[in-house]
Amino acid sequence: MLWRRLSPSLLLRLILLGNMTIRATPHLDWQLLTKRIGNVPKLLPADWGDGYPNVWLGASIVTQEEAERDITKLLAIPAAVHFVSLEPLLSAVDLVQMHN
Repeated sequence: MLWRRLSPSLLLRLILLGNMTIRATPHLDWQLLTKRIGNVPKLLPADWGDGYPNVWLGASIVTQEEAERDITKLLAIPAAVHFVSLEPLLSAVDLVQMHN
């Protein structure tokens, strides 16, 4: 993957550029979707607080095991809106069971 070949300093600059772009466009809603939701807290900007009002934060889930592991992590991160993307769905995922 391209991301794995980027130097840490270049990756950090890309993340900072993304944060600057999001802050500069409050009239747009941004959906940030990741497969690695556990990495998100260390990448958030210092002024994230309870999340930016125009940012939706999501996790990509493909199995029940991932749902049980990652949805808890997702919900622990402050955000205006949380969402999950169930694709490619490799097995049945019971979100109702997790809610109870």
